[in-house]
Amino acid sequence: MNPNLISMLDKFDGCEGGDPGNEASPSIWLFGIEPGWSVYDQENIEPKNDPMDDGYSVQTQLQWPFNRNAFKLLAAISGVSASQYREFANEHQPFVQGSTGYFKGNLYPYACNKVTTWPDDAREETGFASKAQYQEWCAAHRWPAIKSWIDEHKPKLFIGVGNTFRNQFSLSVFGQSVELECRDISVNGYSKKIYFGESDGRKLVVIPHLSNGSNSLNSDEAIEKAGALISSFLNG
Repeated sequence: MNPNLISMLDKFDGCEGGDPGNEASPSIWLFGIEPGWSVYDQENIEPKNDPMDDGYSVQTQLQWPFNRNAFKLLAAISGVSASQYREFANEHQPFVQGSTGYFKGNLYPYACNKVTTWPDDAREETGFASKAQYQEWCAAHRWPAIKSWIDEHKPKLFIGVGNTFRNQFSLSVFGQSVELECRDISVNGYSKKIYFGESDGRKLVVIPHLSNGSNSLNSDEAIEKAGALISSFLNG
């Protein structure tokens, strides 16, 4: 097997970090679809060093809309106003090296500018001619690896970001497709769907993307409504 593919099965490969927790002190896991380091060019961000060099600090994370909205969501789940996300983040240090309570990762380990793209360097490094082939490989090998991490660390809640990937999140968390309950929240006339599933003591929530777009969680009101539902599910 391609050594680059083997490395993608290493524990927490393609994850940004934080605290994976354990059964005695479980954490909340937040997983996106794939890493976003390659969005530097899109957002005109010119970091001096690799973001991991500073332990993925709150200040580094605040450069991206996704992370800012992630902080807002975690704050809302904790009963804190989304507008207080900076204070929340500075106090709890989500996803920061050495912090506790939160862990951040991705379904797919290879960073791409968009979910639909498959650049030349990805073809060369993985050996897959298309992203579809790469995704098939991840379904067979990567998601069982993620499930093994969950088996070991037993997060109290797994949040998947990206509704169209909800079955992939289900397979990674439960090892099988689990029917998820859909609940709608409405903000300014737009419906946003939140999916909930529980099996064998594991809790999965799948939410719309933390970005712009009419159906995403693109406002403090939407994030707070989603956070309230998630909090009720987590503590129910």
